Amino acid sequence: MNCPVCRVKMMVEDYEGITIDVCPKCQGVWLDDRELKEIVKRRGKRPSPEQIDEVKSKSGLTRIPQEELKRRIICPKCGCRMKPINYSYCSGIIINKCPINDGVWLDQSEIEKVQTFSEGWEEEMKKSREQYPRLSSRSGESTREKDSISEMVSPQRFALINALIRKIVKLD
Repeated sequence: MNCPVCRVKMMVEDYEGITIDVCPKCQGVWLDDRELKEIVKRRGKRPSPEQIDEVKSKSGLTRIPQEELKRRIICPKCGCRMKPINYSYCSGIIINKCPINDGVWLDQSEIEKVQTFSEGWEEEMKKSREQYPRLSSRSGESTREKDSISEMVSPQRFALINALIRKIVKLD
């Protein structure tokens, strides 16, 4: 398979027990459908403090920059133009997704950024869950109602919503 950016033949590598395609020139990564989800779930590599700071600085950004919208990346599997998306809606990490779900393209170091973001939100969610009894007593909702809401939203959305609630009721 050729790199959708450089057009050079990609190398096959093992990343946390998953076979991925890596461009030897630009260091971008092609992941087949569902591989990114599996990599994030495994939590194999620990991010450096610098990576954590960089990801936190972009977290919460929801728009896709114009330069990303103008890029023309073609899916190496189906030949369709890939769509830039903001990973998990608010990470600030722009990845490119095949419109028919063949896979995703991540530029250099974005795979580590995605892992860092996901792990950070999981930690934030754990902290947020501890705040629910205190928040529920202020808002008039029962803890049971709060728990049922938290089961319906993704960990990233849960943490974002909880952070907003804490700011509104001045807990931070």
